[in-house]
Amino acid sequence: MNFIRPIPNSRAGSFHAALAHPNHEVVMLLARPVVVFVAALLLSLAAFAPVAIAWSPDPAVNTPLCTATGDQWGPVSVTDGAGGSIVAWYDWRSGNADVYAQRYDGAGHALWTDGGVLLCNATGDQTDVRIVSDAAGGAILTWQDSRTAAPKIYAQRVNSSGVAQWTANGVGMGTVLLAVSQTHPAIAATGSATCVIAWEQNTDIVAQRLNANGTTAWGTGPTTVCNATGTQQSPAVAYDATSGNTAAYFVWRDARGANSDIYAQRLALTGTVQWTANGIVLCNATGDQMNPVVYSDRGIGLAVAWMDYRAGNWDIYSQAVDASGVVSWTANGVAVCTAALDQWYPRIVTGGTGKPIVGWVDWRTGSADVYAQLLYATGVAQWTANGAALCTRTGNQTDAVFAPDGGGGVIGAWQDWRSGVQFDVYAQRLNSAGVAQWATDGVVVCSAIADQLTPFVQQLTTSTSVVYWQDRRGATRDLYAQSLDGWGVMGAAPEIASIRDVPNDQGAHVVLKFDASPRDAFPYDDISVYRIYARAPGAASYSLVDSVQAAELPGYSRVLYTTRDSSAASNIRTAFRVDAYSAASGRTWASLVDSGYSVDDLVPPPPAGLEGTYAAGVATLSWSASDAPDLAGYRVWRVHAGAATCVAQLRGTTFTDAAGVRCGYRVEAVDVHDNVSSAQLLSLADAASAEGMLPGALELSRPEPNPAAGAVTLRLSLPRGTAVHARVLDAQGRVVRTLASGAFAAGVHVLAWDGAAADGRPAPAGVYFVSVEAGERVLARRLARVR
Repeated sequence: MNFIRPIPNSRAGSFHAALAHPNHEVVMLLARPVVVFVAALLLSLAAFAPVAIAWSPDPAVNTPLCTATGDQWGPVSVTDGAGGSIVAWYDWRSGNADVYAQRYDGAGHALWTDGGVLLCNATGDQTDVRIVSDAAGGAILTWQDSRTAAPKIYAQRVNSSGVAQWTANGVGMGTVLLAVSQTHPAIAATGSATCVIAWEQNTDIVAQRLNANGTTAWGTGPTTVCNATGTQQSPAVAYDATSGNTAAYFVWRDARGANSDIYAQRLALTGTVQWTANGIVLCNATGDQMNPVVYSDRGIGLAVAWMDYRAGNWDIYSQAVDASGVVSWTANGVAVCTAALDQWYPRIVTGGTGKPIVGWVDWRTGSADVYAQLLYATGVAQWTANGAALCTRTGNQTDAVFAPDGGGGVIGAWQDWRSGVQFDVYAQRLNSAGVAQWATDGVVVCSAIADQLTPFVQQLTTSTSVVYWQDRRGATRDLYAQSLDGWGVMGAAPEIASIRDVPNDQGAHVVLKFDASPRDAFPYDDISVYRIYARAPGAASYSLVDSVQAAELPGYSRVLYTTRDSSAASNIRTAFRVDAYSAASGRTWASLVDSGYSVDDLVPPPPAGLEGTYAAGVATLSWSASDAPDLAGYRVWRVHAGAATCVAQLRGTTFTDAAGVRCGYRVEAVDVHDNVSSAQLLSLADAASAEGMLPGALELSRPEPNPAAGAVTLRLSLPRGTAVHARVLDAQGRVVRTLASGAFAAGVHVLAWDGAAADGRPAPAGVYFVSVEAGERVLARRLARVR
């Protein structure tokens, strides 16, 4: 199994990671090794409220992406590199079209502000949003902006936390005359948070590259890609994957001749034109060519597909070109589909290195269907002639979009009129052989009331994808989303809700709670068992550690072993995942990976019966053993002239100290995790030399830290032994957690609260009090707990 780097989950205190091809090896975890730590100093992660699984299994419900007032349009998405996605759209909640974005984890939880983060609300409308990854967990967006009299192109970078990185409301593409019109942007990521943007500028195609800080890399104005006679439109741009990361390709529809043709240009990332001025022709066949789409990889250079009217109806053609500007396939392109009637609006994605997959809407039967074709690097079609069908159902299927399936095939989604009443959203997967993998004519993604329109599909991992669309079920146009697994099943995975240390134990245990698979309930009821896997710190693979029989419950809980406890120096986390297995179908749905840590919360009992003698400069001490199952030994401190010095760490219960003078002594028990007991005290000295051995007054220190998101510690100084009761109280005086209760010896004691309530759940943010009853006195300290 591949375990991709951990990412912060929306639930503070947990970490999620994407999984690919989970294996199910059955190997028990090794016995845990001994680790030494100071539990009182360990900071726990922030508290969180449990959240249910976000992906619904019901196509009439789905997951709302944005339901703000006003319409939301044009969702586009890019992977966040961690099993989730970043979605952007233009939004009319203010009365004008503004740019918003949202990030989702793989379980469908929104990670940013509810309703999305606002990235541009400048005067006028911002529309036609495009997005690419910034290669750092965030994204770069570009859009058409009407804040000035003539529209302009703007861009913004947003980081993984949803914070805009460039100038407020976006950066323009350099100095351009106000009367110049900039429209229809296209964008390609060029690595390290940089990008290239192309657009229509009046009748020409121009471009600009942006640095990671949002400054223009190609001077104060854009670089001309093509300013030939006639009109140039519909730019498409791709990063040149074959050129050592030094160039970008540009393709457009060009009307310099009698008809519109397809041209291309290559620019170095320095902005220097690499091919013939105003571009090389990819297709100038009879009739119009339009709507070019592109992609690039190391096995093919640049692949282009377009709509082509050379035969008197719209067909789909494609061409490849290498980095030197030489076309690789038949002059004017290879026919991808020349079936009867029209084929519209191609899309192109990768089917593997050197294997473009082209998808389109097809009218060969008189109604609109969805087809796709795989091409090899030679330009030869690999699937059924004129394409493999994703859907040929009665009624029109339009606005088809495509994404790679991660296995050499393709996933398509479209708006579908098969009901004859409304547009719904459907999806289908073709494998690498072009064979449909899901239900005939696709699985329903959304069948809610009213129309669902303009879908966008995004591959999340090799086994999951998510579809976004514009939804009319409410009073306005909203955005909804739905995840699909490799079988076309929606919302089937269980989800880990929390992994928490078992409080007040000797460590090595956590409580794992998980939300059931939505298929562990009516009307599905097909989950048989949940299998829990763990990966020990430093281990390469996961091991089966427990299983739970499915019982149609909303959630389940298990106490599990960890192999190592956390320490003050290292917060050692064990990774877990939960698989839901269906015996009926033989399918397994894996949760996202989460991780947690265990802590030894218990201090050992103090050594009892400390005695000693002093003769001829030598002190001889002895005491009774501490009754602790994880005892590591004892520490002996010599106290003389107000200073305490640790003079021994030993496992035995006797010690001889040739100090040469009479001193005081403190003896503490220490467990294997460095939890330290209260000290036993003995004075073999006169009053002057024993100074500083015992606290001079009863005192409770301030909590550290304060405010706190995790654990806090306080020091209780007792000048004499007494009964102590220490509790955490909320602002209403209710007991949240008991920290200590029993007899304490004279000395300084550490009180620690890990931030959890008595039931082990994290206490919510707010004001709390630590109240200590010591004998007949009561001490209290105020602390603030934050998220």
